[in-house]
Amino acid sequence: MRWDDPCMRTASIAQASSTRDGGVRRPGLASILIAALGIIVVPMAIVVAANSYNAPEASDYVRMALASVAAAVTALASASALLVLDRVEFGRLRLRMLVVWLVVAWSAMATIGGAHDRLVTLIG
Repeated sequence: MRWDDPCMRTASIAQASSTRDGGVRRPGLASILIAALGIIVVPMAIVVAANSYNAPEASDYVRMALASVAAAVTALASASALLVLDRVEFGRLRLRMLVVWLVVAWSAMATIGGAHDRLVTLIG
C-alpha cells in the first residue's frame, strides 16, 4: 500500500469526510447553538438590555456604545469558536465557515467604528 496511490488518497479523503456508519458528517448541535446564540441572540440581548428608553443623557450614550462594542466582540468570539470547532469536527477548514467568520469580523469592526463615531458626535 503506497500513499501516493490515487486510490488510497481518494479512500482516505472519503473516510475523513464521512461518519463511521457511512453517512456524511453534519454540523453538530454545538455548532448550531454557538451560531444561533452567540452571533444573533446574545448580542441582540446585550444591546436591548443597554438601550435607553427615555431621553438619553451622556451616561446613556456611553452605556449604549459600550454595549454595542460588547455585542460585536461577543459575535466575533462566537464566530471564531465556530471556526475552531469546525476545524476540529471536520479535520479541515471549510470555505463557508471562513466566509461566515469574515462577514462577522467585518460587521464587528464596522460596529465598533460606528459606536466610536456616534459616541464622539453625540457627546462631543
